[in-house]
Amino acid sequence: MANALFVCRQNAGRSQISQALFERAAGGRHGARSAGTTPAARVHPEVVAAMGELGIDLADRVPRGLTEEDARWADVVVTMGCGEECPYVPGRRYLDWDLADPAGRPVEEVRATREEIARRVRELVAELDAAAAPVACSLDARGMKDRLERLRSIGADALVEVEEPSERSALLRFRSDAGTRSSLEEVVAAERACCPFLDLRLTDRGGLMELGIAAPPEGVGILEALVSAFASRPS
Repeated sequence: MANALFVCRQNAGRSQISQALFERAAGGRHGARSAGTTPAARVHPEVVAAMGELGIDLADRVPRGLTEEDARWADVVVTMGCGEECPYVPGRRYLDWDLADPAGRPVEEVRATREEIARRVRELVAELDAAAAPVACSLDARGMKDRLERLRSIGADALVEVEEPSERSALLRFRSDAGTRSSLEEVVAAERACCPFLDLRLTDRGGLMELGIAAPPEGVGILEALVSAFASRPS
């Protein structure tokens, strides 16, 4: 289990969204906190509204100030606009997410920020899952990032549809041509090498290429990250 700390200036927007989405994506496998260097009195109402669309209620959350204990508790510290005010604790992993402050923004822009945070959170959870026992992925953080970017590229070119019959499996259908087949065969070989706990099956069916992926309970986060990468677009 790993702990992630999300920090912005007021703990009223980006960091609250990040904590809530991380908790949902991690499903209790990892811990999360959020804090601000100059906490506001309440969560921004536009953020409460945008998260409410996902069934997540932030109305009663109270922004809290950042402490050194928070940084020492965390394995990963994600900063969003707090700059040098964020404490540094040796041995922790630090990420800086360059995201627009949703305060006072139109609802469409707040949704866009929310969706970008959701994408980054899924990738972070996948990395933390990959490093956790009893399943293990041989990729480091950079390797994971490169892998997901490759999947986005394939998905943007050829993905037709996605089915998720259960939380531990997914079925992805792709346009069938020589280039797509070759790319998917490379993906299957690479995933089997780095994440042997995943069950991947590539077949021809009805003029489409079908990629089935199944994972054990401990590997659900990685499965979700793979599916999300295929379904999103290259950055």
